[in-house]
Amino acid sequence: MNINNFLRGRLIISNTPFPLSQELKDNYGEIENATTFVSVWKQPIKYEGIEFKEGPIFCVDKEFLDIFTYDVLEGDRNALAFPDKIIINKEIATLFFGDESAVGKELKINDESSFTVGAVIATNNKNSTLDFKILAPLDFMNKLYGVDITQWNNNWPRTSILLAQSTDIQNLNDGITDLLKDKGQSTTTLHLFPFKNERLYSYSGENNRIQYIYQFLGIALILILIASINFINLSTAKAEQRRPEVGIRKVMGANKLSVLKQFLIEKGIMIFLSLLLSAILVLLFIPAFQSITDKVVTFGHLQNKYMIFMLVTVIIMLILLSVVYPSLYLSSFSPVQAMKKINDNKQGGISLKNLLVVVQFVLSVVLISSTIIIS
Repeated sequence: MNINNFLRGRLIISNTPFPLSQELKDNYGEIENATTFVSVWKQPIKYEGIEFKEGPIFCVDKEFLDIFTYDVLEGDRNALAFPDKIIINKEIATLFFGDESAVGKELKINDESSFTVGAVIATNNKNSTLDFKILAPLDFMNKLYGVDITQWNNNWPRTSILLAQSTDIQNLNDGITDLLKDKGQSTTTLHLFPFKNERLYSYSGENNRIQYIYQFLGIALILILIASINFINLSTAKAEQRRPEVGIRKVMGANKLSVLKQFLIEKGIMIFLSLLLSAILVLLFIPAFQSITDKVVTFGHLQNKYMIFMLVTVIIMLILLSVVYPSLYLSSFSPVQAMKKINDNKQGGISLKNLLVVVQFVLSVVLISSTIIIS
């Protein structure tokens, strides 16, 4: 959970007082752990004559890595318990030390403070809400800006807490707001906000980024539907061309089930090979997609339960419409009907085909016109 400030009924911010996390841990049993952290952006960093301006730097307390878990590549995970140690990510370690071990090396930040590297951690800043490269002790704020981190009137850092499962959120909100009033901030209200909603949602409910997810998902589903309709129409047309084949097989003694089985196996193999080819194409084009969008996307994202559900749903619908329906339609003919060319616009297959063409045309018009209007 993050804690947001609601100031004077107008402004919602994520900044809280420095001593808040410790006070919460000491006085509220439902709070299992809490951490305070603040970003100080980029600072000049030196090592043996080499200088870069790097960051963001997070000034954090020693509980930060207990709540936000990162893989420790080398060193001591508890290095932040010491005021003269910092934790850096792999990018900074490679930048300053190359292939050498970074632990134990000394970095000077902002020409004033020297810190020993206590650990190196793995971060993924492009896909993470918390964007940092260096973790420094919270006391570093005093050295940088002269900030007294013991004062309650400094609403600078952010506070995140780990709650017990059965916590009454509203009751806790009221309690920590009363706590803040006791500390002299009578115009400020505190509210808990789930950290998992940090990226896509806002506390006020306005300007939620989740709307973009829904928009792109809708566009993707329309494109899939258009492609599926193409495949269904082609499958139905191809099936119509095989009417004489069905007639000959039935004359030779084949029953409805054997004809249906043949069509199902053929289309099943085609769909499987198509899925395999699409997976290979996705793997090949992921690097180019990442370069264009500046986002980290991996094939592992397809393991998401929602993605699996969507893929399975699309496959089932394709099988039902492009395989099962044409197969049932053709296998239902008698030998005479199958051998005879029938051109009847009232046939179910033709009616379905016309309906799909209209749907496809409407979807295409919607996409094209929406693109033009938005542009």
